[in-house]
Amino acid sequence: MTNFPDDFWSEQDETQGEGWNNQEFEQLVHSLREYLETVEEKSFVSDIDTLEDNIQTAIDLEENEIGLKLVEIFVSQAPYNAEAWQKKGILLNNLKRCEEAVESYKKAYSLNPLDYETLNNLGIAYENLNNFTESIEAFHHALTLASGDEEVLLNLALSYQKSGNFEKAIYFLKEILESDPENIEALYELAFCHDSLENFNEAIKIYDMLLDIDPYNHHAWYNLGITYSRNNQWQKAIECYDFAIAINDSFASAYFNKGNAYSYLGKLENAIESYKTTIQLEPEDYTAWYNLGCCYEEQEEYLRAIKSFDKAIGINSDHYESYLSRGFCYDSLGKYHLAVKDFNKAIEVTSENIEAWYAKGDLEYSLGQLHQSIESYNKVLDKDPENTDVLYDLASTYYEIGDLGLALKYFDQCIMLEPQWADPFFGRAKIFFILSKTYEAFESLKMSFILDPNKQKVFESEFPEIINSKLYKSIISKLR
Repeated sequence: MTNFPDDFWSEQDETQGEGWNNQEFEQLVHSLREYLETVEEKSFVSDIDTLEDNIQTAIDLEENEIGLKLVEIFVSQAPYNAEAWQKKGILLNNLKRCEEAVESYKKAYSLNPLDYETLNNLGIAYENLNNFTESIEAFHHALTLASGDEEVLLNLALSYQKSGNFEKAIYFLKEILESDPENIEALYELAFCHDSLENFNEAIKIYDMLLDIDPYNHHAWYNLGITYSRNNQWQKAIECYDFAIAINDSFASAYFNKGNAYSYLGKLENAIESYKTTIQLEPEDYTAWYNLGCCYEEQEEYLRAIKSFDKAIGINSDHYESYLSRGFCYDSLGKYHLAVKDFNKAIEVTSENIEAWYAKGDLEYSLGQLHQSIESYNKVLDKDPENTDVLYDLASTYYEIGDLGLALKYFDQCIMLEPQWADPFFGRAKIFFILSKTYEAFESLKMSFILDPNKQKVFESEFPEIINSKLYKSIISKLR
């Protein structure tokens, strides 16, 4: 129900079940199976209390299949027993058969409408179905029967949280903390809600309160680091990840996020070391291999980057980002056919990704494959029609192949969307000169010079025959 990792609790017992060691656990499961075989052979079970005890043991041991078989016997013999239907709902919910669980809880509630626990469990089942409207209604109803119950309040807050209503979640979490100010779960979820709302200072304050209560909780340090990262406080984030690692030196996620923080600070060597440690702990973490490759790519160590991206792809052949980045590396090394192959593969994996189409178009342009590059740029434009960068590149490419009409069209679109950008005005001016539209050419040229004075030198080097004209001199004199 909560956002806690499985091993959040710093004093959690590592044995299976509720404190049983492996031998005790296996013996209990064996006894359960023997009991099931015995009752299945009978047409009627007279000792209902023992049947109930074994069902509860199955729930405690998470032996849900055995428990479900036992509870089916229970409800067949006692169809009007609310507890039997409640236990059946619990087992079905544990087996992810949540719709059936809902029906069992409804049956239990119809038999005992004053049992708030049934309503609480019904809310949990609805939440597992992502039906937050019904889960919230069930939890509210439970609170009318058990006002102030912390478990129900927490479940209600989490349903609001998962539905995206963080303000409501905060309201009910604060209600818990009013009566129990050191409730770790409520503090944790409250910090998470404030982080989700980008109330980072408040989230940090609450994590600090949590850590005052449980200072050796490595997950709390880790999540505080995430909040600092989301607030672009990278050095403080690194300090938090270091605390998490000091408490648990095999905490791979902390090393990974520490690497990300170093990367954002431009400390690539530190980032590389963090990603390498992540990989030592989690060799199949393809995102760590990918991020390691990105660091090497940024250092222009393209062969090492390619090897890292190879590893990422070997683990996850659908990771299009690795194909794309490996393609950039091949492009930088002049291995254009391999770059195109990777860009095509990235597109094959996810045709919705415009970055791969854009990279392919740029490479095709640089290889002189202008018509193919236009096709690729148009794929980008199909998905992002107001992308001024691709509009400009399309205009420039059409200019290269001599299609001045389409070049002019796309330069005009750039100007309409980004009127403070000098380059489209400059490109449009060149087209107007070619078309002998002198007035329009000089008007566009004037705008490009106003927006970027460096364009004057570029123009004079490209069109030396024009710089002595009276109109050009007039434009330059007005700009001074």
